Formats: sequence, C-alpha cells, structure tokens
Amino acid sequence: VYVTCGARGAWVFTHGKAYFEKSLPIATTLTSTHGAGDAFTAGVIATLLKENAPYEEALKAGMVAAKHHLERLNPCLH
Repeated sequence: VYVTCGARGAWVFTHGKAYFEKSLPIATTLTSTHGAGDAFTAGVIATLLKENAPYEEALKAGMVAAKHHLERLNPCLH
C-alpha cells in the first residue's frame, strides 16, 4: 500500500515493513500541485511493472516522476 503525504513525502507498507521517502526539492515556485499525485502513481506502477523493482525503489521513482511533472510539465506554471 502506498500513501502519499503531499509535500512531506510518501510511505509504502508491504509485508510487515514500512518505508518512507521525503519529497524531492522543487526548483521553482509552484502555483499548483495538480497532477503530482497522478505522476507519482504512474512512476510507481511503471517501475514495478517494467523493472520488477523492490517497492521502496518504486517509491523513489514515484517521487522523481512527481518532481519532473511539477518542474517541467505542470500546465499551471506556463
């Protein structure tokens, strides 16, 4: 189970273990975080399916995807 906590980070709970990953710093001022959760989820799922990666690695990939979305793809910034 993955639980996102907005700007604080996200958790993954699996097989009796818990892992936390802090959010990555964003290099711009945000006007909206719209879509960041969707980007996070896409990064997690893609990593799990494509690479058969450990859950905590997929958690990190989700953070990278959310950061990329917020810094480069967020339509509210352009």
